[in-house]
This record gives sequence, structure tokens and C-alpha cells, in this order.
Amino acid sequence: MIDIVVFDCEREFLTKLCQALLFQSDFRVAGLGKDGYEAIAMTGKIQPNVVLLSLELPMINGLGVAPMIKRGAPSTEIIILTGAKVPLKKLSHASFKYISGYLTRASSFDLIYHAIRTVYHGGRLVAPEIAEQMDGFVLSPKISTDNDSEAVTLNGVSRTELRIVGCVGKGLTNREIADQLYLTEGTIRNYVSQVLQKTGLRDRTQLAIYAVKTGIG
Repeated sequence: MIDIVVFDCEREFLTKLCQALLFQSDFRVAGLGKDGYEAIAMTGKIQPNVVLLSLELPMINGLGVAPMIKRGAPSTEIIILTGAKVPLKKLSHASFKYISGYLTRASSFDLIYHAIRTVYHGGRLVAPEIAEQMDGFVLSPKISTDNDSEAVTLNGVSRTELRIVGCVGKGLTNREIADQLYLTEGTIRNYVSQVLQKTGLRDRTQLAIYAVKTGIG
């Protein structure tokens, strides 16, 4: 039995996909979610075999979530689903080393089934229309051992803290963040300090770079 969790912000697509997965006798849908924060927390708890992960997740996009999932659930294989034409040339090679499959929402259910079984058994699969754009990108599910910002874990970071990280990535000051979240400037300062401590990042600049690279916002 292949345990699968699915994360997508479009409820109609999520419902249709999950119903389709349930018709496969070797699949079990172990969890559902709608944003990047849930994806990190749920996969760490459930430890599924395969994650279907929307590229367009709110809070943190799919490529930003992928390395965090692999940190908490290293044996979980990740398949990205996207509904948009993505300029893959602009994406870093580092983003792809955590991903075993890359499909579009327009992919047939048969192709999605095939992708799930393929990555579960150690293979990799990319939809043809995506492969044409990749220009030499090679998918690999191996986790980097480099001590770079993409290896940062967000375990223990709250939703409020995550929103603040996104604001820092957009270049907002503590006062601007405070006004946006209806909190005091001192509270925001404390939250930023807590996030730096939890993530191991050195300063606000590193935090901003990390937010931009992982799509938090």
C-alpha cells in the first residue's frame, strides 16, 4: 500500500484528485492540506510514501516546501503539480534535487497514477510538456548536505512567524509589518528574534534571502 498526502489550495481540484486516487487499490490517501505550512507539519507527522505538492501553495510555494519536507521525512518522495507555465530556466538546480516527479494539473489521472508508482519504486518522472522546458535540469531526490539556506528547517515556527518571514522577504520594516498584522513594533522585533533562533539563520538579511529563495510570502 502506498500512503499518499496531497496539498493543493484549489478545493475542487483537490477533491477530484483524491476521489480518483481512492479508486486505486494500492493507494491510500493519508492526509490532505491546502498550504505550505500544513505540508511541512503533516508530512513530518505522517511520514507518507509520496507527497503530491502544488507549486502554487500559499505561504510557501511547492519548491520552497520540498526541501523542508525532505528534512523531516527523508524517505518521502515528492511530486510537484503545477497549473501554470513555469519558467524553469529561472529555477535553481538546488530546488530540483528534492523532487522525484514534476507534472501539471492537466496531466491525466493515469499519468499521475504512473508517476506515484514510479517514484515509490525509486524512479523519476517528468511530464513531457515540462521536460521540454528543462534544458538539462536533472531531477534527484537526494538531500544536500551543504550548510546553505535551503537546508534550513522551519520546525516549531508558527503561522504568525511564517507570515512575518514573508514580510521580511518583501523588504518591510518592523513598523510596516506591525501595522499590517495589527501588532506592536516590539512584538514583531521579538518574533523576528525567535525565528532567527529557531532557524539558525544569522540575521535579518539571511532571513530575507531565505524567504525570497523559498517563496515564503
